[in-house]
Amino acid sequence: MQAWILRPCRSLDHGAFFVLSAHARPEPRLRVEIGKGSLPCKVISGQLNAFLCAHPPSASASSLELAHAARLAAIDGDVHAAERLLEEAHRLASGRTRAWAGALHLAAAEIHMEHAQWQHAEVEAEAARLAFAQEGSLVGQLHAREVPARILARRGDDDRALAAFQELDAIWGTLHGPRVLWGRARCLTFIASLHRRHLRLDDALTRGEEAVALARKLGEDFTLQLIAANTLAGVHFAMACKLHPATRWASHVTSLAPSAAPAVQKHCRAALVVLEALWRDDGSYMQTMTASNMAQVLVLMDRANEALPYMERFLAYTTMQKKPHMQADAHLTIGWAQLACGRPREAVRSLERARKIALGIEAKSLLRTIHYDLSIAFEALGRLDEAMHHHNEYSHLAKHVPYRQALAGQAKQQGDEASLEPFYLKRAEAFIRTHLHASPAIEDIADHAGASVRAIQLAFRKFRATTPIGYSIDTRLRAARDALVGGHIHDDSIRVLCQRYGFNDPSRFARDFQQRFGALPSELAREMEQ
Repeated sequence: MQAWILRPCRSLDHGAFFVLSAHARPEPRLRVEIGKGSLPCKVISGQLNAFLCAHPPSASASSLELAHAARLAAIDGDVHAAERLLEEAHRLASGRTRAWAGALHLAAAEIHMEHAQWQHAEVEAEAARLAFAQEGSLVGQLHAREVPARILARRGDDDRALAAFQELDAIWGTLHGPRVLWGRARCLTFIASLHRRHLRLDDALTRGEEAVALARKLGEDFTLQLIAANTLAGVHFAMACKLHPATRWASHVTSLAPSAAPAVQKHCRAALVVLEALWRDDGSYMQTMTASNMAQVLVLMDRANEALPYMERFLAYTTMQKKPHMQADAHLTIGWAQLACGRPREAVRSLERARKIALGIEAKSLLRTIHYDLSIAFEALGRLDEAMHHHNEYSHLAKHVPYRQALAGQAKQQGDEASLEPFYLKRAEAFIRTHLHASPAIEDIADHAGASVRAIQLAFRKFRATTPIGYSIDTRLRAARDALVGGHIHDDSIRVLCQRYGFNDPSRFARDFQQRFGALPSELAREMEQ
């Protein structure tokens, strides 16, 4: 007969991750082994559920240990396994100790967090904190106090969330042993994320690097390494966004077009290096998160077609696991990539799915971004009334978010007025994108956008850090590059390319192309032929 052993990689009180492994036993049973020699891994929910259905665990399995396993499975994103383990922990309970009650409440809180049920998570976390306080377990209390801090961050109450995590980090620092590394590393990842959200990127980078260093000391905890690495990569990505030519007034990431600016590319590459070092296509929660983050970096690097398969992995996982907040985010990022690929009709479908989910869970931060991207997609399709409606919704939601407040602070320091980009700027950009054969006259752009020439010029300068003509040249250069990459133009047809995209001087076109993309058009054409 075979029995499954639920094996943690370290002791349960400072965070362990589990694997189910088959061992020959006289009788089938489930037991929890605690030891240092085990391999780092995650709960495999399908095998667990199948085994528990066929061979219910005996009373020799510790209810407390199963409750710990349920919590850690939820943290690792495996909700199905977490719920099954928690069910078994309740079933096997014999004596209801305070430690047992605290562990079960904490596991339930983590499961509610994964389902975006914030109120239930808060209630369970507080019950866990009280039970651990009566037990005299400071470590348990710290774990319980982390949950409401995370909820504050999810709800956008960032100042209180940051204060709570900093207080927790200070307490972890008074303790000793491996549990300190685990607790501090988790706190630092949240602190880095909150600094990043408010554009305090130097602080975010420092805290992110500290979290990565601590996670590496706990070398067998691969999931914690992934969490820290994704946090640090997110900081590099935010730096890339901040250095984007159009970023100073952007209200969120998906408002940015791909950029070849050297500073943007530098931080994007740094983010990819951190993520690719730990990337494994194993279908786990953290690896799908890693795939999603790599995809966003690739979109900003103008590699949206490479990004889409990673985003599809992320969507498939969040759909299977029924994680509504992350599922909406997955549809949103796919829509952003589809817009970057010039596929607005597909983008509308993805973004509408994201909007319906976000409305159901009242995710205002997601809705703000979704409405913005829908306004762009509908504008590209010529559906102006719908585009204006979504732009108005975006404008309303964007006035009261941390990113906008941070941008307003930057603007005040620079003597500028922080305002939302006007809808007529989108109309002007759309007109330019549909006139790739030549640079349209500024009067024609203004007439189509429904604004004065002066207003159009000021909007491009303020929100895009360029001129309407500069935007037109860059758009046509990108179109020419896409034609070369797609194999539609060969080396001996560069003159045809110039004519198609309105460049009258081939020599000037070649110089501008090389400055923009780092290679002559003829070099790129020969590379594509090979």
